[in-house]
Amino acid sequence: MNYKILRILPEFETNTYLVWDEKTSEAIIIDPAFPAPALINELKNLKLKYVVNTHGHGDHIGGNEFVLQNFKVPLCIHKNDAEMLSNPYLNLSNSFGIDIISPKADILLKDGDKIIIGNEVIKVIHTPGHTSGGICLHTDNLLFSGDTLFCESIGRTG
Repeated sequence: MNYKILRILPEFETNTYLVWDEKTSEAIIIDPAFPAPALINELKNLKLKYVVNTHGHGDHIGGNEFVLQNFKVPLCIHKNDAEMLSNPYLNLSNSFGIDIISPKADILLKDGDKIIIGNEVIKVIHTPGHTSGGICLHTDNLLFSGDTLFCESIGRTG
């Protein structure tokens, strides 16, 4: 399993992750924070299979529409945060003077679900707290925690 951290929204310190199976080149994007051509460039030699949001806040869903316009793949989010995708008040983007409205989710995730990319299995772990539908994604020795954890801190509740 390979991954790359893309810092496409540095003012919010939001991490966008590109994760792929080395053998098959199948990939997912986790938390596309903002519409950025860098995301598309990174996917040139990969086969994007899913876009996955760890939770529904604007700084984690802001690039969903942009990516989905370029790649016809399913959008995944935990079922408890699905409503946040289309509501700028719930996803908190309105409080920053922009109204982020993401396409609706194609797949509603729950604890224990598995996301398969190539030969790799990524397990969904429901971690409510920051939002009621917050998730972590675990595979091998990697954990993508969204805002469940912050550098040298725990995630804030929302």
